[in-house]
Amino acid sequence: AAPALTTAQRTASRSSRTRLRNMSEQRDKRRNLDLAMIGNCSVSALIDKNASVAWFCVPRFDGDPMFCSLLDHGSSETGFFDIHVLNAKETKQEYRRNCAILETTITDNEGNSVRIVDFC
Repeated sequence: AAPALTTAQRTASRSSRTRLRNMSEQRDKRRNLDLAMIGNCSVSALIDKNASVAWFCVPRFDGDPMFCSLLDHGSSETGFFDIHVLNAKETKQEYRRNCAILETTITDNEGNSVRIVDFC
């Protein structure tokens, strides 16, 4: 038979499981790095699959970031710009042919969709 666990061992085991669960939840909340880039040789921005601007520096590439949720996703201090579609079901993203114009189409559960066109 397995030896009985002491109260301290049970507490440590429970604490370890909670810590692992919290780490897993944090990993799931990390920003997805599947990003698209738009730019015009002066400025550029990184756009995620949900059409959120995750990174945008002004007035040049090496300027201070205006939107930088890429660094600390979920923080109110990093800045971001996004559009939320209620009950979003599907997202499709593609560049227009031979240019840096990005089109993101978000469709909801009822079949309604919105197309967001990003360019610099």
